[in-house]
Amino acid sequence: MTPTEARERHECLSFLGLRAHATSSALVQLRQELVAANLLDAAAMARIKEAICGEISVSTPHVHAPAEFEASIRNRLDTIFIGAQDRGTACPLAGRNPG
Repeated sequence: MTPTEARERHECLSFLGLRAHATSSALVQLRQELVAANLLDAAAMARIKEAICGEISVSTPHVHAPAEFEASIRNRLDTIFIGAQDRGTACPLAGRNPG
């Protein structure tokens, strides 16, 4: 996806209000359902995570180390999308004080 296409998608998603936790939760559940039905392979999952990473990168103000920031996003997406396997908490920041 080109930067222009990423920006257009970002603007469309923002206009539609698809930034809610409910939407994200539905995406994670949809992924689990599609994997369980053998309808989603690793390549498709990689493309989905790349789209999410691109959207977060487009919508985030300039960061000092963009490569490290994107690597952090990818690691967090991998953690969220682990599916039904029990590997501990789904959020590496769970239990931390946001302040």
